[in-house]
Order: sequence, then structure tokens, then C-alpha cells
Amino acid sequence: MRAPRRAHLEILARNGDADADAELYHGPRLPPLAAHVWGWWADIAQTRGGSGFGPNPLTRVEVRAWEADEGVALDPWERRAIYRLDAAWRLSQQPDPNEET
Repeated sequence: MRAPRRAHLEILARNGDADADAELYHGPRLPPLAAHVWGWWADIAQTRGGSGFGPNPLTRVEVRAWEADEGVALDPWERRAIYRLDAAWRLSQQPDPNEET
């Protein structure tokens, strides 16, 4: 099994690679035609609910309400991207099962 990209970036950053360090702490550069989706996701995510088990996923109702409030009509690919970003973010919030507490 291949190590995740983050593991490679961490090794490179420890060895002084400035590009790896920048990507670790600022994320990869977003494609210009899709960068707006990140901002929209961040805006919608501010209203997310949660439970004792962690943050809830964004719902279609929440996304549609955001669209109505902001006067934005998402294209289907933008909506799918927001849900994928949300799933990836929630996954990143889960504790590492290999890390001792």
C-alpha cells in the first residue's frame, strides 16, 4: 500500500523542501475555474450542525437554503464538489486510529 501524499510531503518538508512545506500548510493550488467552490463550501459549512459523534454532513436542504439566501444557482458539478469537499473534510476530522490518545 502506498503512503498518503501527506506523508511524503511531511518528509520533504522536514528535509527543507519549501514547496512541500507550503502545500502542507496552505493546501494545493486550486484550479482557477473551481476555486470559488472552496469559498462557497466554507460559507455553507459555517452553519453545519453537530452531535456528540462529530460534525454532521451538509444536507441538500442546507445547501439549497444557502443558494436561496445568497442568490446563487449552483451547477450540478458545483453541488457535487461541495458534497465531496464536505465528505473529505469530515473524514479529516476523525481521530487517527493509529495515534495514541
